[in-house]
Amino acid sequence: MKIRVWDLPTRVFHWLLVSSYAGAFIGSRDESFLEYHKIAGYAALGLVVFRIAWGFTGNEYARFSGFVRGFKEVRAYLQGLATRGP
Repeated sequence: MKIRVWDLPTRVFHWLLVSSYAGAFIGSRDESFLEYHKIAGYAALGLVVFRIAWGFTGNEYARFSGFVRGFKEVRAYLQGLATRGP
């Protein structure tokens, strides 16, 4: 049985994105922390850019081709959501 797992860069990306979101949230609570809020936002932007690049160049399980379906499958899924189907 083959077990698919995310590689280290993908795992680190996810946890850093969570951290930057938390930092941005905390930084938005008080005006004196707005500089930290801005830094966290730029960090999140950089992480998303990294993940897009890694989605094309990463290993087999990190690539978008491994989990992005065709247009027909996506459309059928969205229609099922709209009709509350299974």
